[in-house]
Amino acid sequence: IFIIFSKPLIHDLFIPFINNSILNFSIDPWSNYISAGGDINSFPYGLIMLVAYLPLSSIGKFIDLNILDLNFLEFGFKLSSLIFDYLLLIVLFTLLKYESKKLLIFCYWLSPIVIYITYVHGQLDILPLTLLMSCILAITSQRFKLSGFLIALAISSKLSMIIALPFILIYINNRNGFKKEIRDFIFSFSLFSFLFIGIYIFSNGYFLMVFQSREFSRLYSVFILYGQDLKLYVVPIIYFLSLYLIWRLKKINQDLFIIGTGLGFFSILIFLPPAPGWSIWLIPFLVYYQIK
Repeated sequence: IFIIFSKPLIHDLFIPFINNSILNFSIDPWSNYISAGGDINSFPYGLIMLVAYLPLSSIGKFIDLNILDLNFLEFGFKLSSLIFDYLLLIVLFTLLKYESKKLLIFCYWLSPIVIYITYVHGQLDILPLTLLMSCILAITSQRFKLSGFLIALAISSKLSMIIALPFILIYINNRNGFKKEIRDFIFSFSLFSFLFIGIYIFSNGYFLMVFQSREFSRLYSVFILYGQDLKLYVVPIIYFLSLYLIWRLKKINQDLFIIGTGLGFFSILIFLPPAPGWSIWLIPFLVYYQIK
């Protein structure tokens, strides 16, 4: 029901960008969209977000153009979010070692926060969250090259997922030391980050829509005046403090690592101006904590 009737952000911002990407193929869809007169706030996401939502949206657009125009493009776009939502449920179920199935469904699948943000408000954060939790699952399974690949995908889809990267590095180093495991992770992450993000570093459209997006600038919107010309930015200080506290722990087990990463997100969100879409970042970590 929500997939069919929800409209806000998807209809006004994301769909025009996706539609332009389908009809006017370009290796730099961000610059292409801006040159076509598009809103620079339409799609503040990276390559992986576009690639993930493009297949079903393209099928929907094909149906609209050749069979029956009932806005199947938008339906395919929303259906993609539902698939990623279900995948995240499976990842959490696996991460929890198949425990408390009913409680997981109740706490996550039926969470009004997840339902509202993903299907009513229309945000796309479900994809980078799925990739991030998949990365954490790969780390707990000692698959470090795969985890480096997955976190690169997560950051490429939404830059905010870089918040989790230092916690991941601390955990791997704490568990294994600076050995083959962390080198494999860093190599994989660096390689795929260059492929998915680095190739657009000189793209004016990508820089304007992703790096200079309204969401990214929120991180510096809260500050304390310090003297006449100085500002003390609250969010970075709180974040690095939480990172320092995790780094100081002598031993970090899996539960503490996952909950600590969640606290990293929480330490940022609690001091930012209201941004409803970002609240979903905490849900997988809160669900994991609740069940454990």
